[in-house]
Amino acid sequence: MKARVFGIIYLAIIVIGLITVGILYLKTSICQSEFGPELNSKRRSLQIPIIPPHWHIKQKDEHFAWWIGKEIVVGHESKRLIYSDCELDQEIDDYFLKAKDSHGRWIQSRYKYSNSHRLKDSIVYTYQIGDFYYHSITKQQADSIFKAEKINKD
Repeated sequence: MKARVFGIIYLAIIVIGLITVGILYLKTSICQSEFGPELNSKRRSLQIPIIPPHWHIKQKDEHFAWWIGKEIVVGHESKRLIYSDCELDQEIDDYFLKAKDSHGRWIQSRYKYSNSHRLKDSIVYTYQIGDFYYHSITKQQADSIFKAEKINKD
């Protein structure tokens, strides 16, 4: 009799565990889908790059999604989203520029959302040449480079 009760309790724990895992997975999937192109109108109002319609997810997990268009392009190459549960933390956009002196160049913009960990939004631009040289630049400097390189920021 004790073995039967123990078996029923054990089975109930397994079923409850599987249901809990399923609910958490479903919640994460629903939240991830809210951070895709559906959020583009908010991105436009915040003046940060959108996810273009022809892009797709290259990689994702429960805290990260990596959106890309065509690989190896000059211009807006990718957007990475970082989130926790249903709270968007940051968006990182990579813009590849034409190589100079056989060194790759790019600009990265990192938009950090205000959330339970951060009091206000912020954005940082970084300009990089090759693997070792990089420094922060202003929005105006980034816009000037985009204009000179004829790159659309989306």
